[in-house]
Amino acid sequence: MRAFCSACGTPLAFQYDDSNLQSLSVGAFDDASTLVPEQHGGVESRLSWVSVDDHLPEERCDDDPDYRQLLIDTGWRPPHAT
Repeated sequence: MRAFCSACGTPLAFQYDDSNLQSLSVGAFDDASTLVPEQHGGVESRLSWVSVDDHLPEERCDDDPDYRQLLIDTGWRPPHAT
């Protein structure tokens, strides 16, 4: 499942069909102050000058077996891949 802003089309959320977890693009919200994160995903693409010290778990996309299978199935390579 993917969710997009109905006004501008900005991607807002992603969820695998067989998961109860949802990923939000919190930077896309006008007021994200009520959204409390449980972890940080996709940290391999974090900008080098960003420092996050909130002690939440971090996950790399390439550590996710579903993501790895998606890369195999589609042949797609993320922009940050070397």
